[in-house]
Amino acid sequence: MLDADLQIEKKGSQNLALKVLSICQCLIKLERPGQVAQIFNNLLSKVYKFYSPLTDQLNKATTGAVRHGGCLGLGLAALGTRSVKIYEHLRECLYSKNEAVSGEEDGIAMRLVLAGSMNQTAFDEMRSYILVTQHDKIQRGLRTGIAMLAYGMLEKSEPWIEILECFHSESIMSQTAVCMIAMAYAGSGNAEIKRFATIAIGFVLSGNPELCLSHSGMLSKHINGHIRYGAAIALGIACAGSGYKESVSRLEPLLQAKENFVRQGALIALSFVLIQHTESTCSNVVEFRKTITKTITEKSEDTITKFGAIVAQGILDADTNLTDEKEEFEHQQKELEAIRNPIISKLYQSAGGAGMPGGIMQMCTSI
Repeated sequence: MLDADLQIEKKGSQNLALKVLSICQCLIKLERPGQVAQIFNNLLSKVYKFYSPLTDQLNKATTGAVRHGGCLGLGLAALGTRSVKIYEHLRECLYSKNEAVSGEEDGIAMRLVLAGSMNQTAFDEMRSYILVTQHDKIQRGLRTGIAMLAYGMLEKSEPWIEILECFHSESIMSQTAVCMIAMAYAGSGNAEIKRFATIAIGFVLSGNPELCLSHSGMLSKHINGHIRYGAAIALGIACAGSGYKESVSRLEPLLQAKENFVRQGALIALSFVLIQHTESTCSNVVEFRKTITKTITEKSEDTITKFGAIVAQGILDADTNLTDEKEEFEHQQKELEAIRNPIISKLYQSAGGAGMPGGIMQMCTSI
């Protein structure tokens, strides 16, 4: 990290910058990191870009640690310049060394230089190399590097995202696609991105309803309606078919939300949670069915909310035949038990209470 920090200097004078570098080096030799951090914090907002000393140090570096700092330092100095020359220099350093230590910072440095450039050549090269290299650190660096190419580009990044999503068997590519979506819409306040990002929590934690509730529970009270909608659907997905009472109690207040689409999401989410449940297995089902009926039939209710109620009705009644068969089977089992238990008790008593099943065997042999 030393070389990364040493690229920061006083604005307007390269000579002064080199003096600052020498002072910092002395401080580091004296093991005084606190003073080094203070100097760097004071100079951070006063960056004067010069590349030659940095590229020279990077070329002369003999250890991975120095290359690690050199790559990051060059990336910071060339932040946002979209310089193809500097990108190529960093790329060659990555290809020639293929080191895990410096490779991660190399990928990050390339993203800093080409942030928001939508450089097709860089995208193709990094995408190919991320599949070839065996180093996890290099993959992580390139993951963020590829994502930053689309920084702030919104819908223009969609073709690249679709390409990354095609690699279903490569988890690193899926991660890169998610990172690119985040970078492309960073700071945009896009409502759809917020909504689907919240919904994604439900898919990730679908096997752990309690954990999903702890993560998305507070989001269900968020001031933004799109986030509340996403939190509702996330809970519905994670708790589907569970009848989980805590999730029901968290979703029910959303039925009174002022936004029609939030009410729609709450209805659908509750139907997910209560699917295949009856009054005997979950007491909330009866009241929820009444809510659905009221929402559908009430003339003053919004169309969007009514649509959610209709969908919820269909989900709630999915596989009703199986539920009915299950209830009928359970009822038959209870009837059989009512007939069977007195007979078994009588046999047990006739055998002198010799125990089961030995008592029955003893009684049978005596007959």
